[in-house]
Amino acid sequence: MSLQRELAETEVEGTAGGGLVTATVNGQSELVKLVIDPAAIDVTDPADTAETIADLVVAAIHNAGEE
Repeated sequence: MSLQRELAETEVEGTAGGGLVTATVNGQSELVKLVIDPAAIDVTDPADTAETIADLVVAAIHNAGEE
């Protein structure tokens, strides 16, 4: 049981967009932290920016799962 607890408490980070988005997931594949660099936000095109950030978030989470 100790091994399960240790695995659950383990956290890994994944990034996307050259570090614009960083996702941290625990050993149970739960997202525990998400950081979006303000440089990722383009206020001149909010719709495109929202779609891009959503894609980067998914990619960062997948990247963390591969670590």
